[in-house]
Amino acid sequence: NVKVFLNRLLGIPLDSQKKVFEAWMDEIEAAVFRAKSENVYSEGIVDIAAQSMVLENEEVVYKMKDGRETSHIRIRGDRGVSWEKALDLLEKYSRSAQCGFYKGAQSSSNEKCMLLLRRETHLRQGGSFQVIRPNVGFTSRDLPNSALDSYDKISHSEAKALWEKDFNYFFEKCGHTREEVC
Repeated sequence: NVKVFLNRLLGIPLDSQKKVFEAWMDEIEAAVFRAKSENVYSEGIVDIAAQSMVLENEEVVYKMKDGRETSHIRIRGDRGVSWEKALDLLEKYSRSAQCGFYKGAQSSSNEKCMLLLRRETHLRQGGSFQVIRPNVGFTSRDLPNSALDSYDKISHSEAKALWEKDFNYFFEKCGHTREEVC
């Protein structure tokens, strides 16, 4: 029991506490590493970010004698932004000729499409862009104007094909990898 372990740890000298706790954390990190490498790691409860969610399935996996239950719930969420919504955003918030659809200039990222919209508030610092991707929607970090050289602006028709490919793929699959492990 972790609670008992931690409480008992408080009863030993401070330098010993540190050594025991470090050894315990090393064991935990090793166990997590092994589980991740064997694709059996589960983060447990996680926050779900989506524009809309639909409950697909709920299954009771454990029932206690006092009636409490543990359930496995499957939820489908659309975290990304559809092509239609991306066009709407571009039309509504486009403030310069640099706004539009881009893909990575390097061969490893040239299949990734994103929408860049100018942020007026950062113009005096060289400017920045709000980044919107088909699979995750609005990203938390802006792209500085100076990083624009790493991307190629693309036509709406090329962007539509890349955008819909990613949006549809990630609607059905995990966003962390293109493999079926998540």
